[in-house]
Amino acid sequence: MKTMSSLFSNLVTKYPKLIIVVTVTLTIFFAYGMSRLEVVSEFGDDLPASDPIVQTKRYFQEVFGKKDLLFIGIEKTPTIYNTSTLQKIKDISEEIKHLNGIIEDDVISLSTANNIKGRDWGLEAGAFMKDAPRTEEDLNQLKKDVQGNDMFYGRLVSRDETLTMIIAGMEKLNGKEKDRLVEELYALAKRFEGPEKFYFTGDPIGNYEIDRGIQHDMNRLMPFAFLLILAGFYISFKRLRGVIIPTIIMIVSIIWTMGLMGLLGYKINVVTSLIPVVMLAITSSYGVHIIYRYYEVTSYPSPGPSPQRGEGWKGDGLQASGEAVRRLTQALLMAGITSAIGTVTLMIFKIVSIKEFGIFLSAGIVFGFLLALTLAPAILTLLKPQTNNIAKDNSKKKDFLDKLMPRLANFTMGKRNLLTVIIGILFVLSLYGVSLLKVGINFVDFFPKDHRFTISANKFNDKVGGSNPLIIMIETPEPDGIKNPEILRKMLELENYARGMKGVGNTDSFARLIKRMNYVINGEKKEFDIIPDSQELIGTVPSSLFHVRQSW
Repeated sequence: MKTMSSLFSNLVTKYPKLIIVVTVTLTIFFAYGMSRLEVVSEFGDDLPASDPIVQTKRYFQEVFGKKDLLFIGIEKTPTIYNTSTLQKIKDISEEIKHLNGIIEDDVISLSTANNIKGRDWGLEAGAFMKDAPRTEEDLNQLKKDVQGNDMFYGRLVSRDETLTMIIAGMEKLNGKEKDRLVEELYALAKRFEGPEKFYFTGDPIGNYEIDRGIQHDMNRLMPFAFLLILAGFYISFKRLRGVIIPTIIMIVSIIWTMGLMGLLGYKINVVTSLIPVVMLAITSSYGVHIIYRYYEVTSYPSPGPSPQRGEGWKGDGLQASGEAVRRLTQALLMAGITSAIGTVTLMIFKIVSIKEFGIFLSAGIVFGFLLALTLAPAILTLLKPQTNNIAKDNSKKKDFLDKLMPRLANFTMGKRNLLTVIIGILFVLSLYGVSLLKVGINFVDFFPKDHRFTISANKFNDKVGGSNPLIIMIETPEPDGIKNPEILRKMLELENYARGMKGVGNTDSFARLIKRMNYVINGEKKEFDIIPDSQELIGTVPSSLFHVRQSW
C-alpha cells in the first residue's frame, strides 16, 4: 500500500496542470447536467414499476384515464348562500375550465354538478344553479336543493354552509406545466378573494408546495451550512488556502454529483434534496485532512524519515503536497470507500427516492475523496510552500486535550459500573422510543402548522370530510355487470362499512347514485331509498351521470 501511495503521489504532483484542466472540463460538463435538474415530489411514483400498487394504479388509469384532482374551497361566513359568493363560484368554475391542463368536463361545483330531480315525465339532472340566485326565494330554494341531496350535502357544501368546493380534474402534466397551472389557480383566487377566503388542496397542490419548500430550504440551508463550514476552516487553519482549497473540493464534488443526476435523467425529490447538505459535511472533512497533512509536513524543515521541528520547511510545494498525499492516501481511500459502500447499501430499499439517495450520495463521496487526493495536491503543488506551525498555534488546545483525555479515561475506568447502568437505561429508553415510531407518509406533516397548505388541508378535513381520496375499483367479469342490483348492494354495503372506519370523512359510489335515483323517481319516499331490483331501470341512468361518479 505504501508503494501504491508513493506512485499515486508522484503521479498527482507530476501533472498538476493536467489534473486542474481535466477537473475544470468535467466540472463544466457536470454543470450542464445540473442545469437540467428538476424538483419533483410525486409520491405515487416512489415505488418500483413491478410493485402491485403501481401496477394497479396503471390499470386504473387505463380504465378511467390519467388525471389528478384539484380541490378549491371557498369560505364565506355566515353562509355561502348569497348572490355575490354564488356568482363568484359560477365565474371561477367557468374560468377554470379554460385553463391549460384542466379537463373541461371534469369541473364540479354548484354551477356544474348534476342534481337529480324527479319530474312527472321522469328524471331530470341539471346544475344546482345555472345563474347565481338573486332573490331570497331562489337562494332558499338552492339551499333546500343542496340539503336534500345527500350526495353533495356535507361534501360539495359543508353542513354549516360556510364552505363549498370546486373540484377540477387535471390532466397528467409535466413539472413545469403543472407548476404553471397551480400558479394560475392561485392568481385566479387572488382576483376573487375578499370577503371570501380560498383554500387549495389535492395532490397537485401538495406536490407544488413541497417542490417550493425543497427549493426554499435548499436556498436557505445550503448558504447557512456553507458559511458555518467556512468559519470552521478559517478557525482551524487561519490561512486563505486552508479555506479556499477545501471549499473548492466541496463545491466541485456537489456539482459533479448533482450534474450526474441531471445527465442520467433523475430529478430532485424530498429525500435526494438532502444530498448537497450531507455532502457539505462529508467532503469538507476530506479537504481538511489534506490541508492539515500539508501544514503538518511544512512544519518540519525537510521531508526526511525523521525530521525535526524548528527551522521551517525547506522543500518546495511539490515535495510538500506529495508528502501529504503519501501520508494520507491509504487512510482517505479506506474511509471514502467504506463510507460509499455503506451508503450505497440503501439500494436494497423498495422506495425509489431512498435508492436514488444512496446511489448518488455514494457517488458524491467517491467524487469527494478523489478530488481531495488529486485536485487539492495539484493546486498545492503549483503554490509556494506555506507553513502554519500547527503545533505552536494549537499548543493550548493540545495541552487542554492532553489534560482532558487522561482524566476522561480515568473517569471511564473508575466509574465503569455506573456508566454501564446509565448506558443500559438509555438503551431501554431508546427501544421504547423505537416502538413509538409511526410508519407512513402524510405530506401535510411536511409543512409547518401556519403554512397555507396545512391550513387548507385542515379546513377540508373539518368541513367536508377531507380531500385525500382512497379509490376502490370494482370490476365485474361480464359487460354491464356493474348495473347488477346484487353487486350494487354489496358495493353500498362496502361503502357504509368504510364510512364507519376511523379516518374516513365521506364516502361516495355509483351505488349511492343509483339509490338516489330510485329515491327521487319514486317521489322521494323513504321506502324507495334503496337499490332497485330492476336492472333495466338501472340501465336507464344517463351516461353523463356515470361520468360524474367516475370523476369524483
